[in-house]
Amino acid sequence: MLDSKEYAARIYCLVFEVDDDDGDTCTDGVMVAISKLDERDRVVLECRYRQGMTCKKAGMQIGGVTGARASYIARRAINRLKDNRGAVSKMSISGKKPKLRPYQEAFCRR
Repeated sequence: MLDSKEYAARIYCLVFEVDDDDGDTCTDGVMVAISKLDERDRVVLECRYRQGMTCKKAGMQIGGVTGARASYIARRAINRLKDNRGAVSKMSISGKKPKLRPYQEAFCRR
């Protein structure tokens, strides 16, 4: 099981689609953003990314849903965090978004 700092860094990397947070994760900001999600979303994120459960086990934890459904809930929760611009800006110490990957830069220039 990960401690709060490691868990926050993992969620940060998922939200910003980066491989490493480079020490820019604001643990409190990430935890506040997670706390604003629905309980089901929070539990699935906790099970998957903090406790390291499989999707199937995470699904059982939240009430017997399938692994595919738990995976969908986890993706939806990450997307909800991405869509919450105020929360996203508070997830990093620098207050900036990480650099875009090359394919993201090309897409943003359109």
